[in-house]
Amino acid sequence: MVQPLYDHDLTATKLIGRKVSDEVVQEDIKLWPFEVVAGSGNKPKIVVKYKDEKKDFLLKRYLPCF
Repeated sequence: MVQPLYDHDLTATKLIGRKVSDEVVQEDIKLWPFEVVAGSGNKPKIVVKYKDEKKDFLLKRYLPCF
């Protein structure tokens, strides 16, 4: 059974600021139920299948605005 992506949102934050080619990222990819591919500049993109369609998402760091 594949768990929904939102169960892994904290795990996916480990990708912020890293490149897909990093050794740590390559080891983590083997454990995740979602696919990680290289985007522009070797930045990680998460690829998920939803309703028979593949969607890809870039990770971004959002800073709280006060």
